[in-house]
Amino acid sequence: MDVGSAHLMFSASARVLWKAIRLPVVLALLLIEPIINVVCGLLIVGSVLAAVVFEFSVVSARFPFLLAFALCVSATALVVIYHSLVVLLVRD
Repeated sequence: MDVGSAHLMFSASARVLWKAIRLPVVLALLLIEPIINVVCGLLIVGSVLAAVVFEFSVVSARFPFLLAFALCVSATALVVIYHSLVVLLVRD
């Protein structure tokens, strides 16, 4: 067996192994997609709404506006990272 065929065999087995590992991960990610979208969507809308309402109301002068806004940004970043990971793993 020469170096070229050994490299070709290693490359083919690595590709098969990568597909065998990637398939269950993609399946799990796609199964939890509705949960991620709903939870993060509710966090985004709820935190923006709460931040705006409590910031402009006189009910609570000590409402943590920046914390609520940071929660919104974090949930948005989580959704973007999640969908980017799915796209990265699904495409060949």
